[in-house]
Amino acid sequence: ALSKVELVGQLDQMRAELAQQRLGDAERQQLLRENQDLRALLAWPPRAGFRILGAQVLAQDPASGGRRLRVACGTLNGVQVGQAVLSQGQLYGRICEVTAVSAVVQTLADPQCKVSVWLPDLGVHGILSGRGENEWLAEPYCEVRYLPRDRDYLVGMKVESSAYGEMVPLAIPIGELVGLPGQRVVEDFQHLYKIAIVRPSALRDHPSVLAILIPEALQGPLRLPPATP
Repeated sequence: ALSKVELVGQLDQMRAELAQQRLGDAERQQLLRENQDLRALLAWPPRAGFRILGAQVLAQDPASGGRRLRVACGTLNGVQVGQAVLSQGQLYGRICEVTAVSAVVQTLADPQCKVSVWLPDLGVHGILSGRGENEWLAEPYCEVRYLPRDRDYLVGMKVESSAYGEMVPLAIPIGELVGLPGQRVVEDFQHLYKIAIVRPSALRDHPSVLAILIPEALQGPLRLPPATP
């Protein structure tokens, strides 16, 4: 028969082995997820004038409610403020801060993230931004402002990036118009323009690898600025 000390020792060993097994399962799930993200990144069709830079997600900013995160790429890799960030071929956000070796991604759910968009079904343009009231566990939504008042907007209409600006290419999928409980698809703003609610497709997941679109004009060798005389 085992003594009490020996039983306690065996119990501690079993607990350690179980904890190690759980850690191994978590690591395998993380590797599988990263593999899936990388496969999606490689399968994404190239965009004329841009190259794709894969960026590993390092951490989310809890102070932003998960609307910002840091990735392991920086100016040494050609990353600059304003560049488009994608997940699964859909627009995820934009670069808002950058250092030599890392950068902060502002997701579409952030009210400070502004993107020129259009609705291909109607051929109209607007400015998309986060709604701002999103919590950690809530599904994020965006809104499109400055839409013409003389059009009919329907649930399910697609929203894509527009051709304005050099950092975000044309026709990257973003999401679709939705009608939230107690709200219409669009609201009239002081008889000036309409505001539509959008469910962004890329923000439904929590990717481990993101794609940063680097304009070809920035792909040359890095050069130091001239010395000040």
